[in-house]
Formats: sequence, C-alpha cells, structure tokens
Amino acid sequence: MTTTAAPAIAPYPAADVAAAVTRGLAKANNRPRPAADAIRTPQKYAALARGFRASAWEHLEKDDLPQASNKA
Repeated sequence: MTTTAAPAIAPYPAADVAAAVTRGLAKANNRPRPAADAIRTPQKYAALARGFRASAWEHLEKDDLPQASNKA
C-alpha cells in the first residue's frame, strides 16, 4: 500500500492570498450596480414565486420529481 504525503509548503504565501482577496473585494464593492436592482419590488418576487410554484406542479404531474423539487 502506498500513500502520498501532502505538500509540505503551501503553493502561495498567506500574505499573497489575503492581498488577492482584498483586491477582489475592493473591485466588487466599486463596480456599478445594475438599474434593475433599483426597481425590484416585493410584487415582482411574489410573481416569480407563483411562477415557480406553477412550474413545480407541472413537473410533478409529469413525474419529473427532481425538477419539481427544484422549482418548489
């Protein structure tokens, strides 16, 4: 029986990883938000939920249980 040992040294120093994460978060926070986010309302989400529920019943009638579960 042979075993493989884990590498003794991490491929990237912890400081490099932390700096990369910090740069990525800064870019994400500075990007402009889509205008669609500003107009989303509870009514829109309620309509989406009704559509998913209807789709779940349709998939259930077709015996497509995985899709029915996803929609529900």
